[in-house]
Amino acid sequence: MVWYTRSGVGENLWCDNLKTEVFILDSYEDIASVKIVTSHYYEYLHLIKLDGKWVIINALYEPNSP
Repeated sequence: MVWYTRSGVGENLWCDNLKTEVFILDSYEDIASVKIVTSHYYEYLHLIKLDGKWVIINALYEPNSP
């Protein structure tokens, strides 16, 4: 995902009416699991709160089928 982002993949995927849904699947104190659904991807993220800010520590994603 980092390589794709650095290479510019996805720059033309976004539009003004992009629908994004965010679901907090579970959270406890300073950790959380989140699901994100857009018209382009399904993503599952693991987050941790460091110095008062949420940081993604793991990301899994698959393209969303049309």
